[in-house]
Amino acid sequence: MMKCSTGVRVAVRTHATTLSLRVRCTQLATEDGNRIASNSFVAAVDGVDHTEVPTPLDADALIPLSGGELIEASRRAESSLVSFEGLPPGDKTVEVWLPQGAIVDLLAIESDAPVDPAPMPPGRTWLHHGSSISHCIEPQRPTSTWPVVAARAAGVSVVNLSGAGQCHLDPFMSDAIAQTPADVISLKPGVNNVGGRSMDQRTFVPAVHGFIDRIRHAHADRLVMANIAQTVNVLQAMILTDPDSGALVLTPTYHVFRMNVAHHDAASLQVHLDAPAARRDVGGVELRTLSMSASTTGNTALISLTNLDAEGGRCSRPRSPREDRGEPARPHPHGTNAAGAQHAGSP
Repeated sequence: MMKCSTGVRVAVRTHATTLSLRVRCTQLATEDGNRIASNSFVAAVDGVDHTEVPTPLDADALIPLSGGELIEASRRAESSLVSFEGLPPGDKTVEVWLPQGAIVDLLAIESDAPVDPAPMPPGRTWLHHGSSISHCIEPQRPTSTWPVVAARAAGVSVVNLSGAGQCHLDPFMSDAIAQTPADVISLKPGVNNVGGRSMDQRTFVPAVHGFIDRIRHAHADRLVMANIAQTVNVLQAMILTDPDSGALVLTPTYHVFRMNVAHHDAASLQVHLDAPAARRDVGGVELRTLSMSASTTGNTALISLTNLDAEGGRCSRPRSPREDRGEPARPHPHGTNAAGAQHAGSP
């Protein structure tokens, strides 16, 4: 479903009163014939929705119930022309929002006046990553999804990297988020990990830790808050109740959040992890099992290490430049759990 983008738009600056997109739209359905969604294109003029055009049907593709690649069922046309007529005259910014429930190949842009790329919108950018709850494939209009509604209400520009059934804490996604400029970043993992059984209670916690570490390292000055929906007596909860004594037990999830507290209001440090053997094959894909990030506050540097390998767990103390110079180190561990460790000491 990542081929069905959500929140994607084509933004141009133009005097045109007619703007058209030459596209090839592939509608999706399950193998048993249930169509996923039927959305529309929406043209917004200077931030206000102006024209809605139904999505043409150029091709059909089936989603295998057992998973795997899409199956092209039929090709009805090579392409279609989606036209927005009656746009107001004069210089303006036109954003064409693509339907979030179809695969859209953009082939060309046609208009009755020259078009130029629209400048980046002023103000802050909000980047969000989540599951189908954030992909919002059901609404008819792509501007009716809750991330777009929330962004417009807050006066920010949204980059939605969500995908129905595809929020599994993949390393490439954390890299994409880390490399994308943003002022506010929000994540909503957990639902697909449970529903798709891609992780269990042991592997989910360090995966979240490593995912956030990669993003925090690139956006260290932007991490101001982390939220969690599951808090007590559910999968990945921060607190569990002992069934025998009734005592409250702090879980690894709690310790991950506690370990991140020390990075707040700190400056990011560039780190290099030399661990070529720290890899493991998972379903035919080689994954890195160790990640590291670091920050500094005053005369103290804090290093966080995450190990995703449930069978090769180990904790080690990093070497400091002081030790490399032959001087005694002064490490002060902040805390550890089964999958992560932190060390703080003087540089």
